[in-house]
Amino acid sequence: LGVLGEFPMAAAWGQFDDAIHNVPIEVAEFAVNSERISGTAGAIPILLNHLPRTVQAACEPGVERMKIALGIEYDDEEDDPIWDHVGLHLFSSAVFTSHFLLSEPGMSLVKGKRVLELGCGTGLLGPVAVLAGVEDILLTDFDAVTMDLCAHNVHLNKKVIETHRPGAALPRTRTFDWRDAKPGMSVDDPCIELLKGVDVVLVSDNLYEDSLSLALGRVLMMIFQLNPDAKMLLVVQCRTDDASRYRGAVIEHWLALVSSTFEEDKLKKDAALQEPTRPPVPFDVRCIIQGVPAHQALA
Repeated sequence: LGVLGEFPMAAAWGQFDDAIHNVPIEVAEFAVNSERISGTAGAIPILLNHLPRTVQAACEPGVERMKIALGIEYDDEEDDPIWDHVGLHLFSSAVFTSHFLLSEPGMSLVKGKRVLELGCGTGLLGPVAVLAGVEDILLTDFDAVTMDLCAHNVHLNKKVIETHRPGAALPRTRTFDWRDAKPGMSVDDPCIELLKGVDVVLVSDNLYEDSLSLALGRVLMMIFQLNPDAKMLLVVQCRTDDASRYRGAVIEHWLALVSSTFEEDKLKKDAALQEPTRPPVPFDVRCIIQGVPAHQALA
């Protein structure tokens, strides 16, 4: 997966006829090596609309106008600004994950499988996963604005998918808040219907806030209860801007969270994290690829 270039796009998602308060969208163009996909030399182009990282999505008038145009309202006033529509940005972890999915072990993991991505953002992994051979992939995210951009990007790559994987199903998209998934739900609950039958879960750069990380752990445990043979590909971005908060590796911190018995309100007080211990981990975690040394507990 190589980056061909990045350039402003005249007509893209978030553009309005009057050109007032357009979303300052850019489009990244990637080239997938077609030899692994079809056995022939060449490049398969993938286009992706995204909001440049230099733009603050929460303060961008164009994003606010898109919310109005889409008729999007949030039940909780805190839900809108607190996440800052970060999913509109393209992060390096998504590109890193794409590289892995198009590698031999990555294609072996997802080929012919039913895949669910939690926190899909701009949706790059959708067309990449289809080219890698998935049977079906559902892209989900909390933010309805982000999901509209994701659906736009799926449509943008429709012809490429139809050309290079004829007959393959296009990535599906759906808004999904992990916090809605709770143990003890009825088997008829729409949330359970979404999680049933998942073979592989993709999670890329979503361990950055404790309440979401805890909710992610609960969702994963529900998925693994529904399908004990399911697997998860977890990709984390190691950041150093708050090293004191994360005592050790990002994954180590997350495992301590999901392994604890503390409720979210206690976690907010940080009571469980003063000197976290390592209770039994509910997941079998193996580090399969890394850009930095992993904690020896994950070796």
